[in-house]
Amino acid sequence: MIITKRQEEIIQLISQGKENKEIAKILGIENKTVENIICYTLRNTNSYNRTHLACKYVEMKIKEKILDN
Repeated sequence: MIITKRQEEIIQLISQGKENKEIAKILGIENKTVENIICYTLRNTNSYNRTHLACKYVEMKIKEKILDN
């Protein structure tokens, strides 16, 4: 799964249970921008929803840690 830094920031916040409005406020961007990034990321990672996306991200991070050791 290849993602940009901004996508990773948003996925991390989704993983923490943040809603789009909260994410927008934290990152200092428009809510619509958050929605667009999430929609694009879901499509490009073949994720079904925000939860599935967050799970894939966590799985990716675990695999990275295993490979680094």
